[in-house]
Amino acid sequence: MVSSSSPPPLAHAISGSLGSALALMLLYPLERVRTEMQASAMSSSPTRIIVDGPSQKEEVARSADECRMELDEKDSPQSASISPASSNESWVPIGSQSEQQSENKISKSKALTSIDETESLIACLRRLQSKGELYRGVSPVISTLAISNFVFFYANQIMKALFAVDKQTQTKKQVSRSLLASSLAGIINVLITNPLWVANLRIVQGRPISKSESKNATLWREVQAIKRVEGISSLWKGTITSLLLVSNPVIQFFFYGQVKQHLLKRKRKLQVNKQNVSISPLEAFLVGAIAKAIATVFTYPLQLAQVLLRLDSNNEKGDRSPYLNTFDCLIRLMREQGLFGIFKGMKAKLLQATLTAAFTFLSYEQILQLVHGAFLIVSAEQRQFS
Repeated sequence: MVSSSSPPPLAHAISGSLGSALALMLLYPLERVRTEMQASAMSSSPTRIIVDGPSQKEEVARSADECRMELDEKDSPQSASISPASSNESWVPIGSQSEQQSENKISKSKALTSIDETESLIACLRRLQSKGELYRGVSPVISTLAISNFVFFYANQIMKALFAVDKQTQTKKQVSRSLLASSLAGIINVLITNPLWVANLRIVQGRPISKSESKNATLWREVQAIKRVEGISSLWKGTITSLLLVSNPVIQFFFYGQVKQHLLKRKRKLQVNKQNVSISPLEAFLVGAIAKAIATVFTYPLQLAQVLLRLDSNNEKGDRSPYLNTFDCLIRLMREQGLFGIFKGMKAKLLQATLTAAFTFLSYEQILQLVHGAFLIVSAEQRQFS
């Protein structure tokens, strides 16, 4: 039997799933730009080489993409052989060049790197649009997000029911149990849905393993391909980071829940009908946006590491060695790109995350009322026939 005062966990799960899917469909270009700008942190990893000058050896740091561009310049009378630095070697000698040539190439490298690092959100949008890649991966991302939010909202309500306390219990105890419930729900969600996130991120970035086997790389085919080619453990890449990032939705939902309860208490004091009290769509939008912004700022470096670890491939033969773990990823980013390297793409993430969360909570509250009403009707009909 469904209670008239509180929606069942399934109602919350359906509402959260549909709300997040609708929000992402509306704002997917921002999600695509966010992923692109975060993934660019991986391609910006420098390649270390030595230029043999007449008097000394000079160390040069360049991005792998720029090195490949220079290899294509066949008109140079003195071509250089460039090899990426690996975990076992930090110096790779190349052919003899003049100091003037090396300085020109270094200045060109810095200019190209500067342009790449300062690409604006609008410029990235235009670039993806011109290449026809703005909506690449929209289907698997929305499917994964809908499944992930269904699991989280359902688990969150179940955990809240398990740790429920009466109204006379101290507020501090209520808050701590609410945080514990959200944390456990987040852990359950990560362990169940991480393979889906690994697969859809590969598809979005145009690096699916299943592409060689099928024209259309679907979510399920990609999961199967990763399992077969890289091993089942690759499906849980970035899981440790994701578990640490459970703090993100915990902060978000905790802040949202506390502010929502405060607003409802104020409204109950002012309204005569205290049973049918709910926050307005504008309140849900604003509180949801603020809650997500706070959570994003505090956890962004871990979110960036999560993306890069999920994109890392075991069989990748690129210009760098794979990341070992979250700590290794963050340290290498700081060494190669400075402190701001671990905040690369944060502006795009902040805009995308806050707007998506705002629209998610806006849709969630409205859909929840409709779904709860449908549950009450079905429950009433069942009682009549029983």
